[in-house]
Amino acid sequence: MQPNEQDPNTQSSMSPPNPPAEPPVSSESSSQPLLYQVPEYLKLDPIVEQKPRKLKKKFIVSTIILSTVLLIVAVVFLIWSWYRDAPMRNFMKVLETSLSTPYLSRIYTISSKNPDTNVSIDSKTDLTDPLHPKSSFSYKYFKSVQQDSSVFQVTIVGDVAILGNNLFEGRLTQVPKVLLSPSQNIQLDQWYSMDESSLSVFDMPGLHLLVNNPHGSLIVGNFNADIRKVLVDYIRDNKIYVITEVSSDHLDNRSVTKYSLAVNDEQLLKLNKKVADLIGDKSYVQSPGSSKTFDMTVWVDDSSNRVVKTSNVFTDAEVKSSETVQVQYAYPDKVIISNHDTAKEFSVR
Repeated sequence: MQPNEQDPNTQSSMSPPNPPAEPPVSSESSSQPLLYQVPEYLKLDPIVEQKPRKLKKKFIVSTIILSTVLLIVAVVFLIWSWYRDAPMRNFMKVLETSLSTPYLSRIYTISSKNPDTNVSIDSKTDLTDPLHPKSSFSYKYFKSVQQDSSVFQVTIVGDVAILGNNLFEGRLTQVPKVLLSPSQNIQLDQWYSMDESSLSVFDMPGLHLLVNNPHGSLIVGNFNADIRKVLVDYIRDNKIYVITEVSSDHLDNRSVTKYSLAVNDEQLLKLNKKVADLIGDKSYVQSPGSSKTFDMTVWVDDSSNRVVKTSNVFTDAEVKSSETVQVQYAYPDKVIISNHDTAKEFSVR
């Protein structure tokens, strides 16, 4: 055997050398994994190179965390907004309750400086028809009047009944004689019947304008559902009442919520004009308002959700005057305004 010759048996038992691995075949899309071709005689599937997924996992985790944080922030904001607006929502319910009041009793206490004036009124009103209310009230009016270097004190005490249909009754129990005309021939403590033209004789301060209507810093009356909705929306949209403080309190052994408010005088007058228009009160005359605000405090009975007391403070720095109006509220089941059998017809001689 020649040196270069190989034994056939030995040659057949040797395996052929492995061919070099073919380069990976790129897929059509860069997002697809790379395939490494394996020789067919090995009868194996192509080797797939898995790309690292750490960046994708981090992105998914970051997205989930961010979405969770945003959701929590949104929920917290909604809860905070709900609690922030809760006092105004509750107060609007109180106002809506006041718009469903058929019968009302009020005690007014009014005091002012420059000039010094004190007024007390005890009234009851039938508001079943807000356009044609009926009232009766007793009052005491005191005013200190300065003329030249002298100071005069005027005290008037009387009663008034507003019966409707242009029927009125009045009685004076105390009045300076200088304010009465001899031709009127008025006897003290005597009830007189009259029409509206003579009402000012028995109601010289004009208090019936305060008592016998649904108007004021707090609208009260027996309005239908449509008018109530219009008024509540108007109050809310125009932000007539701005709550500055809310606290729990006790009043006459009752648990109450105390609302401190800033009230825009001009907007309040527009609200009263809106009430007059809605009920068809053509006799209502809107007073000139100002852009100033005044302080108002409202006490609400927690059990009935009704106003039981209000206090308004009006100030005018230009003329150095101030006025405080306090009103106590009660809600009887029925109010009957009737005439007095002993009333005489009032006439001027």
